[in-house]
Amino acid sequence: GVFSPIFRLHVTKTPFGERRPWGFDDARVLDVSRNAMQLRHALIPYLYSMSWRYAVTNQAPVRPMYQDYPEVDEAYHCPQQYTFGTELIAAPFTSKVDPDTTFSRIGVWLPDGDWYNFFDGAHYESGWHAVYGRLEDIPVFARAGAIVPLGPKVGWGGVDNPSEFDVMVFAGADNRFELYEDDGHSAAFRDGASCITRFEQSWQASRLTFTIAPADGDTTCIPSARTWRVHLRGVHADAQVTATVGGVSVNASGDYDADTETLTVELPEIP
Repeated sequence: GVFSPIFRLHVTKTPFGERRPWGFDDARVLDVSRNAMQLRHALIPYLYSMSWRYAVTNQAPVRPMYQDYPEVDEAYHCPQQYTFGTELIAAPFTSKVDPDTTFSRIGVWLPDGDWYNFFDGAHYESGWHAVYGRLEDIPVFARAGAIVPLGPKVGWGGVDNPSEFDVMVFAGADNRFELYEDDGHSAAFRDGASCITRFEQSWQASRLTFTIAPADGDTTCIPSARTWRVHLRGVHADAQVTATVGGVSVNASGDYDADTETLTVELPEIP
Protein backbone atom coordinates (compact mmCIF):
# COMPACT_ATOMS: atom_id res chain seq x y z
CA GLY A 1 0.00 0.00 0.00
CA VAL A 2 2.94 2.39 0.55
CA PHE A 3 3.76 2.32 -3.15
CA SER A 4 0.24 2.99 -4.37
CA PRO A 5 -1.51 6.26 -5.22
CA ILE A 6 -3.75 5.90 -2.14
CA PHE A 7 -2.42 4.40 1.07
CA ARG A 8 -4.73 2.63 3.48
CA LEU A 9 -5.02 -0.53 5.51
CA HIS A 10 -7.65 -3.04 4.39
CA VAL A 11 -9.73 -5.49 6.37
CA THR A 12 -12.73 -7.71 5.74
CA LYS A 13 -16.17 -6.95 7.12
CA THR A 14 -16.07 -10.02 9.32
CA PRO A 15 -16.07 -9.18 13.05
CA PHE A 16 -13.07 -11.48 13.40
CA GLY A 17 -10.92 -9.33 11.11
CA GLU A 18 -8.39 -7.10 12.87
CA ARG A 19 -7.33 -3.81 11.28
CA ARG A 20 -5.41 -2.06 14.04
CA PRO A 21 -1.64 -2.74 13.71
CA TRP A 22 -1.34 -3.01 17.48
CA GLY A 23 -4.28 -5.42 17.69
CA PHE A 24 -2.38 -8.46 16.39
CA ASP A 25 -0.79 -10.96 18.72
CA ASP A 26 2.42 -10.82 16.69
CA ALA A 27 4.42 -7.66 17.55
CA ARG A 28 6.15 -8.04 14.19
CA VAL A 29 2.95 -6.89 12.45
CA LEU A 30 2.98 -3.69 14.49
CA ASP A 31 6.61 -2.97 13.62
CA VAL A 32 6.09 -3.63 9.90
CA SER A 33 2.92 -1.52 9.80
CA ARG A 34 4.52 1.35 11.72
CA ASN A 35 7.56 1.41 9.45
CA ALA A 36 5.33 1.33 6.36
CA MET A 37 3.21 4.25 7.59
CA GLN A 38 6.24 6.31 8.53
CA LEU A 39 7.83 5.61 5.15
CA ARG A 40 4.66 6.70 3.38
CA HIS A 41 4.67 9.96 5.34
CA ALA A 42 8.33 10.55 4.44
CA LEU A 43 7.47 10.01 0.76
CA ILE A 44 4.92 12.85 0.70
CA PRO A 45 7.30 15.42 -0.92
CA TYR A 46 8.10 12.94 -3.71
CA LEU A 47 4.47 11.91 -4.15
CA TYR A 48 3.19 15.48 -4.13
CA SER A 49 5.74 16.44 -6.79
CA MET A 50 4.64 13.47 -8.89
CA SER A 51 0.97 14.45 -8.48
CA TRP A 52 1.78 17.99 -9.61
CA ARG A 53 3.67 16.56 -12.56
CA TYR A 54 0.63 14.45 -13.42
CA ALA A 55 -1.58 17.54 -13.32
CA VAL A 56 0.58 19.50 -15.75
CA THR A 57 1.91 16.73 -18.06
CA ASN A 58 -0.78 14.00 -17.86
CA GLN A 59 1.88 11.42 -16.90
CA ALA A 60 0.47 9.30 -14.10
CA PRO A 61 2.73 8.44 -11.14
CA VAL A 62 1.86 4.72 -11.39
CA ARG A 63 2.09 3.09 -14.83
CA PRO A 64 2.52 -0.45 -16.17
CA MET A 65 5.97 -1.08 -17.57
CA TYR A 66 4.77 -1.31 -21.19
CA GLN A 67 3.65 2.33 -21.13
CA ASP A 68 7.24 3.49 -20.72
CA TYR A 69 8.76 0.67 -22.78
CA PRO A 70 6.13 -0.17 -25.44
CA GLU A 71 8.61 -1.69 -27.89
CA VAL A 72 10.29 -4.03 -25.39
CA ASP A 73 8.74 -7.50 -25.18
CA GLU A 74 9.75 -7.99 -21.54
CA ALA A 75 7.65 -5.01 -20.49
CA TYR A 76 4.51 -7.02 -21.27
CA HIS A 77 5.52 -10.01 -19.14
CA CYS A 78 5.89 -8.38 -15.70
CA PRO A 79 2.32 -7.43 -14.73
CA GLN A 80 3.08 -7.30 -11.00
CA GLN A 81 5.50 -4.37 -11.26
CA TYR A 82 5.10 -0.74 -12.23
CA THR A 83 6.80 2.62 -12.27
CA PHE A 84 6.30 4.68 -9.13
CA GLY A 85 6.97 8.22 -10.23
CA THR A 86 9.85 9.11 -12.50
CA GLU A 87 12.60 7.61 -10.34
CA LEU A 88 11.41 4.24 -9.03
CA ILE A 89 10.06 0.82 -9.99
CA ALA A 90 7.98 -1.08 -7.44
CA ALA A 91 7.48 -4.85 -7.60
CA PRO A 92 5.59 -5.84 -4.44
CA PHE A 93 5.39 -9.45 -3.34
CA THR A 94 1.98 -10.89 -4.16
CA SER A 95 2.54 -14.57 -3.37
CA LYS A 96 2.55 -16.23 0.04
CA VAL A 97 5.83 -16.96 1.74
CA ASP A 98 7.32 -20.40 1.37
CA PRO A 99 6.60 -22.20 4.66
CA ASP A 100 10.10 -23.69 4.75
CA THR A 101 12.18 -20.64 3.85
CA THR A 102 9.72 -17.96 5.10
CA PHE A 103 10.55 -15.99 1.94
CA SER A 104 8.28 -14.84 -0.84
CA ARG A 105 9.52 -14.59 -4.43
CA ILE A 106 8.86 -12.41 -7.45
CA GLY A 107 10.43 -12.15 -10.88
CA VAL A 108 11.49 -8.57 -11.67
CA TRP A 109 12.44 -7.11 -15.03
CA LEU A 110 14.68 -4.03 -14.99
CA PRO A 111 15.10 -1.96 -18.18
CA ASP A 112 18.45 -1.02 -19.72
CA GLY A 113 20.80 0.72 -17.33
CA ASP A 114 22.02 0.29 -13.78
CA TRP A 115 19.65 -0.06 -10.84
CA TYR A 116 19.79 -0.04 -7.05
CA ASN A 117 17.63 -1.60 -4.39
CA PHE A 118 16.09 1.52 -2.88
CA PHE A 119 16.47 0.27 0.69
CA ASP A 120 19.76 -1.61 0.91
CA GLY A 121 21.69 -0.13 -2.02
CA ALA A 122 22.33 -3.47 -3.76
CA HIS A 123 23.31 -2.98 -7.40
CA TYR A 124 21.38 -4.67 -10.23
CA GLU A 125 22.06 -4.81 -13.94
CA SER A 126 19.25 -4.72 -16.47
CA GLY A 127 17.31 -7.88 -17.21
CA TRP A 128 15.35 -10.45 -15.21
CA HIS A 129 16.00 -11.09 -11.53
CA ALA A 130 14.48 -13.43 -8.96
CA VAL A 131 13.94 -11.35 -5.83
CA TYR A 132 13.21 -12.88 -2.43
CA GLY A 133 11.98 -11.20 0.73
CA ARG A 134 10.14 -11.46 4.00
CA LEU A 135 7.23 -9.54 5.47
CA GLU A 136 9.46 -6.53 6.14
CA ASP A 137 10.74 -6.29 2.57
CA ILE A 138 9.35 -4.34 -0.38
CA PRO A 139 11.17 -4.72 -3.73
CA VAL A 140 11.67 -1.14 -4.93
CA PHE A 141 14.38 -0.17 -7.40
CA ALA A 142 15.91 3.21 -8.22
CA ARG A 143 17.53 3.85 -11.57
CA ALA A 144 21.11 5.16 -11.65
CA GLY A 145 20.87 8.93 -11.37
CA ALA A 146 17.62 8.82 -9.41
CA ILE A 147 16.85 11.65 -7.00
CA VAL A 148 14.18 11.06 -4.35
CA PRO A 149 13.42 13.78 -1.77
CA LEU A 150 12.02 12.50 1.53
CA GLY A 151 10.59 14.32 4.50
CA PRO A 152 11.56 13.33 8.04
CA LYS A 153 10.48 9.96 9.37
CA VAL A 154 8.24 10.86 12.29
CA GLY A 155 5.86 9.12 14.67
CA TRP A 156 3.05 11.36 13.55
CA GLY A 157 2.87 14.63 11.69
CA GLY A 158 0.83 16.78 9.38
CA VAL A 159 1.46 17.58 5.75
CA ASP A 160 3.16 20.93 6.18
CA ASN A 161 6.15 21.54 3.94
CA PRO A 162 9.05 20.13 5.98
CA SER A 163 11.96 22.09 7.42
CA GLU A 164 14.34 19.16 6.93
CA PHE A 165 14.88 16.81 4.02
CA ASP A 166 16.63 13.54 3.32
CA VAL A 167 17.48 13.44 -0.38
CA MET A 168 18.37 10.02 -1.77
CA VAL A 169 20.82 10.33 -4.68
CA PHE A 170 21.75 7.22 -6.66
CA ALA A 171 25.07 7.60 -8.47
CA GLY A 172 25.82 6.63 -12.04
CA ALA A 173 24.00 8.99 -14.40
CA ASP A 174 23.02 12.61 -14.93
CA ASN A 175 19.53 13.58 -13.80
CA ARG A 176 17.29 16.42 -12.68
CA PHE A 177 14.33 16.50 -10.31
CA GLU A 178 11.80 19.22 -9.49
CA LEU A 179 10.40 19.36 -5.96
CA TYR A 180 7.01 21.08 -6.07
CA GLU A 181 5.51 22.71 -2.97
CA ASP A 182 2.56 25.00 -2.38
CA ASP A 183 0.38 26.44 0.35
CA GLY A 184 -2.17 23.65 0.11
CA HIS A 185 -4.66 25.53 -2.06
CA SER A 186 -3.98 23.94 -5.46
CA ALA A 187 -1.81 26.83 -6.54
CA ALA A 188 -1.18 25.23 -9.92
CA PHE A 189 -4.78 25.97 -10.89
CA ARG A 190 -5.91 28.81 -8.63
CA ASP A 191 -4.37 31.78 -6.92
CA GLY A 192 -1.98 30.66 -4.23
CA ALA A 193 1.66 30.38 -3.28
CA SER A 194 3.84 27.72 -4.89
CA CYS A 195 7.50 27.19 -5.61
CA ILE A 196 9.86 24.66 -7.17
CA THR A 197 13.24 23.53 -5.86
CA ARG A 198 15.40 21.95 -8.54
CA PHE A 199 17.96 19.22 -7.91
CA GLU A 200 20.63 18.21 -10.40
CA GLN A 201 23.12 15.35 -10.43
CA SER A 202 26.10 15.59 -12.75
CA TRP A 203 28.07 12.38 -13.03
CA GLN A 204 31.59 11.68 -14.27
CA ALA A 205 33.75 8.59 -13.80
CA SER A 206 35.41 9.87 -10.63
CA ARG A 207 33.29 12.85 -9.64
CA LEU A 208 29.68 13.43 -8.64
CA THR A 209 28.29 16.93 -8.37
CA PHE A 210 24.91 17.39 -6.72
CA THR A 211 23.25 20.80 -6.77
CA ILE A 212 20.27 22.10 -4.82
CA ALA A 213 19.11 25.29 -6.52
CA PRO A 214 17.40 28.13 -4.64
CA ALA A 215 13.63 27.74 -4.46
CA ASP A 216 11.97 29.42 -7.45
CA GLY A 217 8.58 31.05 -6.95
CA ASP A 218 6.63 32.28 -3.94
CA THR A 219 8.74 31.06 -1.02
CA THR A 220 6.25 32.22 1.59
CA CYS A 221 4.77 28.71 1.46
CA ILE A 222 7.94 26.97 2.68
CA PRO A 223 10.08 27.33 5.83
CA SER A 224 12.51 30.23 5.87
CA ALA A 225 15.43 27.84 6.47
CA ARG A 226 16.02 24.15 5.98
CA THR A 227 18.36 21.33 6.95
CA TRP A 228 19.45 19.07 4.10
CA ARG A 229 20.83 15.54 4.44
CA VAL A 230 22.05 14.18 1.12
CA HIS A 231 22.49 10.41 0.93
CA LEU A 232 24.81 9.47 -1.95
CA ARG A 233 24.32 5.81 -2.85
CA GLY A 234 26.92 3.83 -4.77
CA VAL A 235 30.08 5.79 -3.86
CA HIS A 236 33.40 4.65 -2.42
CA ALA A 237 34.23 4.88 1.27
CA ASP A 238 37.21 7.14 0.58
CA ALA A 239 35.20 9.72 -1.36
CA GLN A 240 36.17 13.28 -0.53
CA VAL A 241 33.41 15.82 -0.07
CA THR A 242 33.32 19.57 -0.56
CA ALA A 243 30.20 21.67 -0.03
CA THR A 244 29.42 25.24 -0.96
CA VAL A 245 26.43 27.51 -0.35
CA GLY A 246 26.17 30.38 -2.76
CA GLY A 247 29.75 29.73 -3.85
CA VAL A 248 31.08 29.89 -0.28
CA SER A 249 32.60 26.76 1.26
CA VAL A 250 30.81 25.39 4.31
CA ASN A 251 31.51 22.62 6.77
CA ALA A 252 29.49 19.52 6.04
CA SER A 253 29.58 16.44 8.23
CA GLY A 254 29.69 13.10 6.48
CA ASP A 255 29.10 9.49 7.56
CA TYR A 256 29.66 6.37 5.46
CA ASP A 257 27.59 3.18 5.61
CA ALA A 258 29.65 0.38 4.10
CA ASP A 259 26.71 -2.05 3.95
CA THR A 260 24.74 0.20 1.57
CA GLU A 261 27.74 2.06 0.10
CA THR A 262 26.07 5.31 1.12
CA LEU A 263 27.79 8.55 2.03
CA THR A 264 25.50 10.84 4.01
CA VAL A 265 26.35 14.54 3.96
CA GLU A 266 24.53 16.82 6.35
CA LEU A 267 24.57 20.52 5.57
CA PRO A 268 24.11 23.30 8.11
CA GLU A 269 20.72 25.01 8.21
CA ILE A 270 20.40 27.02 5.00
CA PRO A 271 18.04 29.95 4.36
